[in-house]
Amino acid sequence: MYDYVRDHYSFKPVIGRRVMHDETRKEGVITPEDRSQGHYVQVRFDGSNFSLPCHPGSLVYVDAAP
Repeated sequence: MYDYVRDHYSFKPVIGRRVMHDETRKEGVITPEDRSQGHYVQVRFDGSNFSLPCHPGSLVYVDAAP
């Protein structure tokens, strides 16, 4: 999953890891890829019931690597 993002950006998405959107400072969890938006990372932000597409360059991990 997230092959396009892995190949084109320095960000390596891991489903279930916590991230912060660096522009809004909102935190959430990476969810499985939406194939129709493969150049974005899907994030379910805290307090939300659904995921939103985020540019990989705008995400920063906030937890330690597994």
